[in-house]
Amino acid sequence: MSAAYLRVNVRSWAWRASLASSALASAGSSSR
Repeated sequence: MSAAYLRVNVRSWAWRASLASSALASAGSSSR
C-alpha cells in the first residue's frame, strides 16, 4: 500500500463518518 492510497482512504472514511454523525444528529434532533 502506498502512502497516497492510505491518505485518500482515511480521508474518505473521515468524510463518511462526519456525514453519518451529522445525519444522526439531525435525525435525533428532529425526532425529539
